[in-house]
Amino acid sequence: MTRTAGRIPAQPAGGVPLPALTCAIGLGLVMLDNTALTVSLPTVAREVGISETAARWLFVTFMLANLAVLPSAGALAARVGRRRGYQIGLVLFGAGSLLALVAGSFWLLVVARVLQGAGGAMMIPNSAALLDANVAGDQRVRAVAAWVTISSAGIFVGPVIGGLLTATVSWRLIFLVELVAAAAGLLLASRLADVVVDRRRLDLVGMLTGGAAVCLACAGILEAGRPDPDWVLVTTSVGLAVPVAAAFLVVERRTRFPAFDLRVFSHAGFGALIVAGVAYNAVVAGGGYVLSLSLQVEREMSASVAGWAVFATMALIPVGSQLAGRLTQRFGLGALMSLAALWLAGAYLVVGAAGAAPLVVLALSLPPIGLAVGVLFAGDTAAAMSLVRPAALPSALTNLSLARQVGSVVGVTVLGSVYQQVGVAGGVGALSPLQVTLLFAGVALLPAAWLIRRRVAAALTGQRPVDVVVVVVVQGPVAADDVVQRAADDAARAVDKQEGEYERQTCD
Repeated sequence: MTRTAGRIPAQPAGGVPLPALTCAIGLGLVMLDNTALTVSLPTVAREVGISETAARWLFVTFMLANLAVLPSAGALAARVGRRRGYQIGLVLFGAGSLLALVAGSFWLLVVARVLQGAGGAMMIPNSAALLDANVAGDQRVRAVAAWVTISSAGIFVGPVIGGLLTATVSWRLIFLVELVAAAAGLLLASRLADVVVDRRRLDLVGMLTGGAAVCLACAGILEAGRPDPDWVLVTTSVGLAVPVAAAFLVVERRTRFPAFDLRVFSHAGFGALIVAGVAYNAVVAGGGYVLSLSLQVEREMSASVAGWAVFATMALIPVGSQLAGRLTQRFGLGALMSLAALWLAGAYLVVGAAGAAPLVVLALSLPPIGLAVGVLFAGDTAAAMSLVRPAALPSALTNLSLARQVGSVVGVTVLGSVYQQVGVAGGVGALSPLQVTLLFAGVALLPAAWLIRRRVAAALTGQRPVDVVVVVVVQGPVAADDVVQRAADDAARAVDKQEGEYERQTCD
């Protein structure tokens, strides 16, 4: 039963601009933080006095905290309200930013990153749900477009501002910018209407076991990437991750409201989509991190230059998303995604080959990465909407978002370790550590392209296209439950009206 806390006006006082701006702040903060820290980590490691492996934990702990809290963020907001859930996220993120701003030790920075990750998990889904609750139906498309446009600025501004502040003043000012933005979002959110949906129980056991399994596996992989690893610690961490992961799966199958709904995996095509999503998200996140690290360590360039390089890899993401919408009708979604995965693999092979070339040549090889990423991020969302029936769509998209986060953690962990080990060995023949790592990343994408072609495309074959405008948000869920549910229902009604009833493959 739905209970409304506070009346939601048909035309909120702020119209579209206020809700869109307010909700975009949270999502934009997460995007800005991820990209800004990527280019500042080498400087952070040098100034704090930690190793490159330890510095990677500052990125990984954010993702792990985000990963642990994200599945239950919607359920928690359903208990306390969407606005309050969003504000809780802003408070946690702001508290982490403040702590990182003044932290004098590595461990305080780790705590700060955990707070920011948990806050980001609360902001990401609730920003879309809060937006949906504060705009009238006829304004929804305009509001969502404004929300995505504003929040996506974090993707492009993050590496540039992060690199500039790190190179000219201090990396700590990144957290000052985030603190001010979080405070502004908190004040603006108080002007929006709130909604309490239900009193669903939180899956705390699932959150703990799932987070522990990923954390143990990452700890083992990070340790293995050190110049002189403790193999006992590596074996113990990875060995413990297996039974903890098994316990997580058992818990999720038996609980009534699981944090990670496994039922959507009964459809083989969706399971393949998730596996492929982990793979290409891992390569994108890890590849960007290694590129930034290499430019600052191997070539001794500034963080500002590294920031522009990371920006170049993302610049064509919006173009790729638009291409996905235009070309799907012509080539089919599955075929288009498999081609994009092959394109991405080829792009990393080219970048790897250009890794020893002059900076101008390397920079010119980077934009094709963003083009493929835009197609894949738009495509996997559209594929999920086609493979899963509307009732299961919120759980399916939550799982897709979790796959993106897992991929980011795995990518930074694995590719960072590969880069470090190759660096210790002095390269492979005439290839530099960057070249070897990116060539490895390109080859690792080939199974994902095959999986999309053989499983996802096959599952989509025979399904009639649905004219849906898909909004894609990098490094986070695409939409919250109500927004996605309404979009799916509208699409289904449009197809029924134009082409009649037809059978769709579904999963429970």
